[in-house]
Amino acid sequence: MDAADRDLGASGVTLLDPSVFKGTGVARIALTIGKNGKAYIMNADGLGGFKQGPGGTDGVLQTITASNSVFGGVGSHPLEGGFI
Repeated sequence: MDAADRDLGASGVTLLDPSVFKGTGVARIALTIGKNGKAYIMNADGLGGFKQGPGGTDGVLQTITASNSVFGGVGSHPLEGGFI
């Protein structure tokens, strides 16, 4: 991905407010996004890992793919139900 400048380097990891953003069996949620346009939602207490999930997939909670590259950071707004 680095040759096409689409690496996972556009954003740091953001910890979401656990009182608003929560999932079944997940106490803390972390989020990052890369220049490849993929956002990775992870369990902050077990970040997953490359091919460490079921069936050799990445062990993340969810991957969201944007239609274009992302050259920025991730943030959250915990009010009004929460926005990322």
